[in-house]
Amino acid sequence: MNTGSGTQIGSGIAYLFSKLFNIIATYLQLPIINLAFIFVFAPFISLIYLFFRLRKEDKTKFRLQLNKLTFEYNKSPREMIVEKLTKGGLLNELRLFRSLVILLPIALYLLVTILKIAGIDALNPNDGGLGWFIEIFFIYIATFLYAIQLIKSSKASYEGKFVGEKLENDTYSSLMSVGTPISVLSMLLFIVEAIQLRDYTAFTLVLYVFGYYLMAAFIFVTMVAIFEPIAILILIKIINRVKYKEPSKVKPIKAKVENLGYSLLFGLASILVIFLVSQLVGFLVQGIRNTAPNPDTLYEDNLFHTLMPSIPGFYQALVFEGLSAVSTLGIIILVLGTGVVIGLSYKQNKSLFLNSITILAFLILEAIIFQLLTRVIGGNIFPFFGDPTTTYWVTGKVVTTNVFGFNMITLRTALVDIRLLSDNIILYGMSIPFQYTRYFIAFLLIGLSFHYIRQDFMKKTVKRERFVDHITFAKIDYLPTYEQCQQSNYLLSIPKTYRPSEQDRDEVKRLMYECRNGITVSELLPNDVGERDRLYVTLKYLTKRKNIFWWEPEFSFTNEQAELDSMYTMYEDGRDVFSFKFKESSTADPGLVAGMFSAITSFIKETTKSADLLRTIDHGDTKVIIEYGQYVFGAIFSDRETIEIRSKLKSFVTEFEKRHGDVLKKWDGNCTPFAHDDVLLKEIFEI
Repeated sequence: MNTGSGTQIGSGIAYLFSKLFNIIATYLQLPIINLAFIFVFAPFISLIYLFFRLRKEDKTKFRLQLNKLTFEYNKSPREMIVEKLTKGGLLNELRLFRSLVILLPIALYLLVTILKIAGIDALNPNDGGLGWFIEIFFIYIATFLYAIQLIKSSKASYEGKFVGEKLENDTYSSLMSVGTPISVLSMLLFIVEAIQLRDYTAFTLVLYVFGYYLMAAFIFVTMVAIFEPIAILILIKIINRVKYKEPSKVKPIKAKVENLGYSLLFGLASILVIFLVSQLVGFLVQGIRNTAPNPDTLYEDNLFHTLMPSIPGFYQALVFEGLSAVSTLGIIILVLGTGVVIGLSYKQNKSLFLNSITILAFLILEAIIFQLLTRVIGGNIFPFFGDPTTTYWVTGKVVTTNVFGFNMITLRTALVDIRLLSDNIILYGMSIPFQYTRYFIAFLLIGLSFHYIRQDFMKKTVKRERFVDHITFAKIDYLPTYEQCQQSNYLLSIPKTYRPSEQDRDEVKRLMYECRNGITVSELLPNDVGERDRLYVTLKYLTKRKNIFWWEPEFSFTNEQAELDSMYTMYEDGRDVFSFKFKESSTADPGLVAGMFSAITSFIKETTKSADLLRTIDHGDTKVIIEYGQYVFGAIFSDRETIEIRSKLKSFVTEFEKRHGDVLKKWDGNCTPFAHDDVLLKEIFEI
């Protein structure tokens, strides 16, 4: 990029700014478009993992097994994101990053093998097929690895036992014990092969792949905290979809037709957004081309399709950076805009599955039409699929310039041809899942994020006979009709700042008091029809005054009620720290219980040589559920094991250590500091 003059400082500054914006746009595109594939497809892979995991438990039908599968989702996506980003809690992400790094050499060796089979010069860093496929290859690896973490992050539980922790621990242990030496061996073999061939560009390739892989892994794990709540919701929705439907939950034909109408309307709105943004980007691109200082030298074939044999002029590179930045930012704006439209559609259409399928079908149809128009009339229409025979890989080219008065080395953006159908049919086939779905997946993820990020969630436990329903509600901003209140079990709550007024009737005060902790409409509805009508009128009045909030069921899980006997908190060496009896008839001595656990733990460690911690003791009609902290562990005696008990026990152990961390670090056996922790236990176990 040699201008032959050192006086073009203004042009040099313009180039630096255009290059900066181009880099920013390129990096923004990675999490918004490319990484969306991981967060949407990983839940489907998680379901496959769960299928094989649950098959080991028993051989009943998978749908029946799913009825015993529960998850924890107590907070809204917004609260979960804020908690992750502000209060730490990124240990899972760090572990995921380490797993990706351990897989790096194996991935490199596998990548080279695939490229050799495809006929690509795997040792040539300037080969477009190599760089382009590295990006897709990383997406696939991260998807399968993250699917395992997703099961753990969602706290998936089968019959009261967390299935994700063991699955992730087994995978991580295998990677550490087996994957690490294989990775080192793969790297050594790769280097030996390069030395034998006397092709030292392989070392450049290693550095390049390592650099890109680590960068992509770092960006990915930083985005997990933002998109993981949505990925967990997708997993839960998929599982609820796979489960058999109860007849009472089947929606009437009228509601389905109404939902379909909303989907069609927002599908058309999505098409309009895409078309308008595409035309605006095309207009800006054409404007940059027309104002280029030397338009006769700006050949489209040279700038946009192939790396020129000779380095282009300075003004060509300047225009190219501007065009690339505008095009990339245009695609980002288009994806975000379309995603917002789809997110708004979820507010009107309560059928998440029907809405997503209908809108995506519209967009796919639009993509096919636009693809045909691009071939017939040309123009700048958004490339949903890319050219089926050619795509482009964005890379960099080292060049020199003296535009600032001295020779300097800089990096110029370049696009490299990737011939798929004609040269690399193998790579083309492997790239299809990503190449043809990434934009649609990005639309869907942005839409779901926009929809759920604005919602508040509330979890309510409803007990009935022998069962407990754990229902997660999402806040709504409209008043359900009288008929809707009869068909669906809404939840009512009041603002935290509410204070009763002297002007309020006693009936209103009683109603507001009952709603203070959240109460379902079914619990409030009287048997008399006239009283029901009167209650609905009162609720309508309070809703208009914003004294009542309405919550709609998002998903629910059902467990059998468990009968708790007693709970014991013990120090890591087996000494009794704190105990509580749920039943007055409980006669177990805390000291004997502590001694029992110390003996059992020592016996298991000595006989099995296992590093795994004891989680459950099954003794017929008595189950002992155990959860561990840093200094202490808690054990509950119950008639059955449920995820509710395990989660509450885990919460108690965590909060107990937060309160007494300083004391527990060097505990001398004095139990006086823990004398009043029965209040904490009663609060957590809702006694």
